Amino acid sequence: MIFHFDSKHEDSKSHKTNATTLALRRRLYGKIDRGIEKHRREAHKYIFDRLRRVIIIKGMKVFSLILSEIREARFFSVSIDSTPDLTHVDQLSMIIRYVSVTSNEATERFLSFIPIESHTGEHLTNIILKIFEDQKIDIKNAGGQSYDNAANMSESSTMAKVAGLFRFLNNCWRLDFDILMEKATILQTQYSSDLDKSFPDELTHLSTYIKQYLETESPDFEKSFTVSMMYQTLFTQKAQLTFPNVEISLRINLSLMVSVASGERSFSKLKLIKNKTRTTVGQKRTNL
Repeated sequence: MIFHFDSKHEDSKSHKTNATTLALRRRLYGKIDRGIEKHRREAHKYIFDRLRRVIIIKGMKVFSLILSEIREARFFSVSIDSTPDLTHVDQLSMIIRYVSVTSNEATERFLSFIPIESHTGEHLTNIILKIFEDQKIDIKNAGGQSYDNAANMSESSTMAKVAGLFRFLNNCWRLDFDILMEKATILQTQYSSDLDKSFPDELTHLSTYIKQYLETESPDFEKSFTVSMMYQTLFTQKAQLTFPNVEISLRINLSLMVSVASGERSFSKLKLIKNKTRTTVGQKRTNL
């Protein structure tokens, strides 16, 4: 049987002739038909295996790049949330928030789904510590943690207290000198291993610099000026080396987890991957 190809393909006369001939041979020669079907199945399996290998390699590459970014960023926060999948296995979603050293912007990345058997604090802590240990990420650089629980996210929580230490940075250029020095000193004391004692002086100088910078802009621009924009200004004005401790404090602040929305979005993706027709999907596939 000779196959011909032209631009019309399915609508071409040769394609219809070949399809008719193949159907006729299928009825007349069962052995030939089984041979063709076997070849088709083997070709399909070969293509499927190749695609699966490509997906695994690409997934591992992306995962490796995310880990490299986290290590380079140094400071990060962790958000964990869990949901049962269709096989009634509790899947713990882990989201990492950090400031990218390439874009200088806060970034949230999905790290992995982990099957869990308990929701106790000890069990979850052991899982997180094990993952960080395996991936050579220093847990000491974690600036905060977030859980999808109203009590944990309340004003009395540790996360709220940590965020409160950095809140004055949102409008530091509007604060009086004494108040600014007091809050900066408290922050430096709490993070003495990361911030030098020169941090309060650096911050007062930067506040003056920011105030002068904003005077050249419109009043509406000042109202919308955020910590993220302040951090970006340090780099656009090439002042990050002039204010190294301020740069670190802003980076820690931007790394703090502000919501659990990314974790909720990961559950939507989990439902697409492990759906009613694919409940046997392995754990590795859920993280690719």
